[in-house]
Amino acid sequence: SPAPLAAQHILLVEDNQANRELAQIILSQGGHRVTTAENGRQALEWLARDNFNVLITDVSMPVMDGCSLARIVRQCENGGQLASGVGGELLTRLNQRLAGGHLPIIAMTAHAMSDDRKMCLASGMDDYVTKPFQPNEIMLAMQRLCVPTAQFPPAEKTVEEKRPPTTPTDPADLRRHLAQAYHLPDDKIDKLLATATHSLSKHLNEMEQALQGGDIATLSLAAHALKGLLMTMGQNELGEQARQLEEGGEASAEIIADRLRTLRAGLARLL
Repeated sequence: SPAPLAAQHILLVEDNQANRELAQIILSQGGHRVTTAENGRQALEWLARDNFNVLITDVSMPVMDGCSLARIVRQCENGGQLASGVGGELLTRLNQRLAGGHLPIIAMTAHAMSDDRKMCLASGMDDYVTKPFQPNEIMLAMQRLCVPTAQFPPAEKTVEEKRPPTTPTDPADLRRHLAQAYHLPDDKIDKLLATATHSLSKHLNEMEQALQGGDIATLSLAAHALKGLLMTMGQNELGEQARQLEEGGEASAEIIADRLRTLRAGLARLL
């Protein structure tokens, strides 16, 4: 089994607020110090002014995605020429802090396909875990990459985690799911649900406005964000509906509008 892991300083990069809060709660409960960023550009700002033991990053993000972030980190470590987009004082500070090192980078990706894994590794990442966020998977990935000590016990597979997941069907059921899947206390669940409710409403509104404006690209991006959050909350069926909206740009406006109404109705029953 993997060696026990000391407390790490983690840079967590995730654009979805609810997913970011959940990951931060879980990692902090493991005794780790967690700094968060909403995109790759913010992450570079943090990397230029602080030291981290591991970088855990989403792949699909606005402003700068996870693969672009990883490539820049590796170029700074190796003293190579950077692509456009980073320069001046930020580049100088990044080179000073990262040169000659190797920061472990773990990707969080909603796609389990081999091409996506190859893309992550080709960009310089060391490992990857698939969404929805699984505490045991991320701890095991950290144990493979980070310096071990005897301070914390190793993560172990449990019988509970191997059980087939059930889909929460009402608010009380959703609270039970979050408590069992992520070992969250009530106050953390309250905070997470408040953030999730706000994020779900925001993404739905963005999708409806994008449909009215004929902006399929924006609709797809909002559907992608919505899908990841729903899967994290154990809502696989609603997540599949969001995936159809994300990938269904060729569908008619009437079909897309109908799918949006169905999705909103499903969320209303849950929240």
